[in-house]
Amino acid sequence: MYTIKSGYHWIHNREAPLRHRRSSLLASINKHVWTSIWKLEAPPKIRLFMWCILHIALATRLDLSKRHVNISPISPICNKEDELVEHMLLLCPWVEPVWFGGQLNYKVNRFEIDTHVHSNGVPQIISVWSPPKFAWYKVNVDSSWSSTTKKGHVAAVIRDSNGRFIAARKQSDKALLEGCKPANYLELGKVIIESNSKEVVSSLSNSIYQGRWEMVPVLCKAMNMKGSFQQCLWSWVPRSANRAVDILASVKNLEMSNYTWVERPPSLIVYILKNDGLPCPH
Repeated sequence: MYTIKSGYHWIHNREAPLRHRRSSLLASINKHVWTSIWKLEAPPKIRLFMWCILHIALATRLDLSKRHVNISPISPICNKEDELVEHMLLLCPWVEPVWFGGQLNYKVNRFEIDTHVHSNGVPQIISVWSPPKFAWYKVNVDSSWSSTTKKGHVAAVIRDSNGRFIAARKQSDKALLEGCKPANYLELGKVIIESNSKEVVSSLSNSIYQGRWEMVPVLCKAMNMKGSFQQCLWSWVPRSANRAVDILASVKNLEMSNYTWVERPPSLIVYILKNDGLPCPH
């Protein structure tokens, strides 16, 4: 039974890891830092910008993607790493020369920043699957490879804007984007294709020729497939937000290969769909 109270608690629990990270970082900042920011002889917008940086309150691409904005979380400058506040202002290879080439001649200490962000009791953000916008469908894809059998497997799981299971497919193939074919068969209009392969998503979102040359033929097929949808977006997610399809694609479940599920999901991933906090048939 849905209530306003239950909806509030659901959202509150999903955002808990981010709040924990922010509170941990804020607690580690000396009070004199806050005082010095507001006393700076600089325009108010500069002081406010610095305040937002320390509160991790900037609208980075990673944060926007977590808030269901259909945008790639990868930095548009380097096209390699997620656009976190730390990456955008300090760690991006295009940003470091700006610090060193300026009057400060500041050389960014990457180890010190990484240690502050990822250790010392500060938890990393745990990402979970999130539904797309209304009238959109989300297609999660993943693949696996067995060094023993020398065979690959690809899988896809499709859900709608309410988180309802639409279809899934697992087949013996090594081309990741082959898993998107069920979305074609179902004639879905607007789709977001999610994968935890940064290389694939970055190439499809920017240029298919920027990555490895042997991937170009496969990526060309993916671009051609894009034309069969009314709208098609590519999105990167960490493996923690791609768990259902990650398990389905596993080489450990060979008996489930070359099979399609419609309306009712395979029993193997039912508990994962439920753990995503979304409706799923029993």
